[in-house]
Amino acid sequence: MSVYSRVVPQDSAARAAVTTRLHEAEAHGTFTEAVQARAANARYWFLRPRVLVPDSNLVLFIFGLLAIRHGIFNDPKRKIQIILMMMAFGFVSWALYWLGSLKLDMESGYGIVNDQWLAFTYIGAVILLLAYRPVWKQRLAMFGIAGRMALTNYVLQAAILSLLASGYGLALRIRPYYELPATVLFFSALALFSMMWLSRFRYGPLERVWRWFTYAEWRVNRPIVA
Repeated sequence: MSVYSRVVPQDSAARAAVTTRLHEAEAHGTFTEAVQARAANARYWFLRPRVLVPDSNLVLFIFGLLAIRHGIFNDPKRKIQIILMMMAFGFVSWALYWLGSLKLDMESGYGIVNDQWLAFTYIGAVILLLAYRPVWKQRLAMFGIAGRMALTNYVLQAAILSLLASGYGLALRIRPYYELPATVLFFSALALFSMMWLSRFRYGPLERVWRWFTYAEWRVNRPIVA
């Protein structure tokens, strides 16, 4: 028996157990049970070597830092070759993942073949659209406003969806064909909230805390003086 055949079933069983416990706690458990299950799920995913595999959130974060460091967002026309290469990689990786052309450990080609890399294709397309068609900056301004409070909006939407969908909350369910309009409505509400907040303050509430941790200096999030 190979090492691969011995390790993968054990890993798959552990993953299935953690995932099942999480789903059961969120669907039928109390808030405390859900928090405990989520903590166990976080320990499983982040306190193991797999966190360094390319499809992890850490790697996506590093890609974002590199993109900023090398001016991809500031001057996309000069970086068009890199952008097109990443778009092509994202599309090919997504296609291979869904076509099942490559089946390796962790079911995703060690993270190199994964459907989430299609995000590079989407992001690259938006970057080039804004670079070559500046009029779209106004049309997509809502996304920019929400993006300025990305951390706050992320945590806020997670908390709201948890309360709406989990067993310890309202346990609401919607039909699949309502998901898209519900998403648009929910995002619009977050964007409106962001617009109202940023009309008075320079940073979102959690962005202010993040800056404090980053620079080790607390500055009051003062209202913007007109």
